[in-house]
Amino acid sequence: MTPAKIAPRAQARNADQMVELLKQAATRQLILNGFAGLSIQRIVSEAGVSKGALFHHFPTKNHLIAAAFGDLLRTFEQELSNLGSRLRKGEIGRTAFVRHVVE
Repeated sequence: MTPAKIAPRAQARNADQMVELLKQAATRQLILNGFAGLSIQRIVSEAGVSKGALFHHFPTKNHLIAAAFGDLLRTFEQELSNLGSRLRKGEIGRTAFVRHVVE
């Protein structure tokens, strides 16, 4: 029996999903264990992928951390922009703005 071929678009989608799983697992592991306690084995276990898959997408642990941190920064930037817009429109006050940023 020959293995079924996966369409290129499906492969790309699966690769994108795997990358997201790895970044999310790395982020959670950083939060739980800090940089010093960050373990590749814990990341791949949580993401449900192999070490080979991780290193296929990220050549080093530092590359994975940089990608995960980049996602966090983009999310923070979006949230800060939305809060700034709400502040300018008068939907929230300065105190609420600061509280949301600090939390």
